[in-house]
Amino acid sequence: MPGTDGYAACAILKDSPETADIDIIFLSSNDSTEEVLKGFSAGASDYLVKPYAPLILLSKIKACCQRRQDLKKLAEAAKYAGSVAMSAMSDTGDLGTIVNFLRTSFAIKNAEELCSEICTTLSAFGLNACAHIYLEATSVYSGTDGAPSELEVNLIKRIISSPEPIITIGNRLLLIKPGVVLLIKNLPESSEKSSRIRDHLMILLEGIVAKVVSLNSQAKLNNLLSSNINRVIKDAELALIDIRQTQ
Repeated sequence: MPGTDGYAACAILKDSPETADIDIIFLSSNDSTEEVLKGFSAGASDYLVKPYAPLILLSKIKACCQRRQDLKKLAEAAKYAGSVAMSAMSDTGDLGTIVNFLRTSFAIKNAEELCSEICTTLSAFGLNACAHIYLEATSVYSGTDGAPSELEVNLIKRIISSPEPIITIGNRLLLIKPGVVLLIKNLPESSEKSSRIRDHLMILLEGIVAKVVSLNSQAKLNNLLSSNINRVIKDAELALIDIRQTQ
């Protein structure tokens, strides 16, 4: 494209109210994480590396269309959630939201419940975000406005092992800790409010990590108990066989 490139063109389309909602899929021969991050920062919905199979491109287009339909269905619910979130912020404050998450987390028994509660809490902060929880035996993705896009999932997978615990891309923020990745997509433009949100997110993140450790420990304990019970049953069966043979 003379005079510009795909990233700049994407940014121009996303900045215009008439074209901001158009899904854009990047087709590139460059598979580096840096290029994927540039596409994500520009506002792309997905990123496909050349050469590619036409069926894969078709599936990604269908996924974008389905996601667009889902977003329309969620619009009313999102509006309601936003009003509830603002009310909660006014009534209890940011720290109250974190305390409520910590209180609720005591009853959480699996990664799905934890991921869902994280997204509920992030919505209460007025944030549009994705969360990824990965335990030793399971992995879950969730978002405040529905399932994360394929590009968002791909981006999280790429940076999950990053040595940097905090990555900032414009008004987007990635927080990475063992067992959890948070992708914040709409940090406030105000530096004061953005700093306050960051501080609260770090507190929230510590609570999430503690719950991840707890869930992993509980899973190990359950496996150990199950193993011991199976061994006891097997020993009992062998003992019964010996008794029958000696009678």
